[in-house]
Amino acid sequence: MPPIENNDNSQYHRIFYKAEATLSSDEKIWPCEITDLSLKGCLLRLELPWEENLEKIYTLTLHLPEQSNIKMALTATHGLML
Repeated sequence: MPPIENNDNSQYHRIFYKAEATLSSDEKIWPCEITDLSLKGCLLRLELPWEENLEKIYTLTLHLPEQSNIKMALTATHGLML
């Protein structure tokens, strides 16, 4: 079988991983889907339109198997896509 040609010129490669995720602040929690994740940020898809403060710091939690979680603090740096 011939090798698959890779035309991706990026230095890093994407790994697709489906994990449950939530975005939270104070006492509020929003389920979300992580569309893209890197060391410099993430792209999230939310179920409902975002009506919260864009300048606030939120906690993104990735819920991994065996009760392991990854948490990261984040703020909005780009506009919202509706």
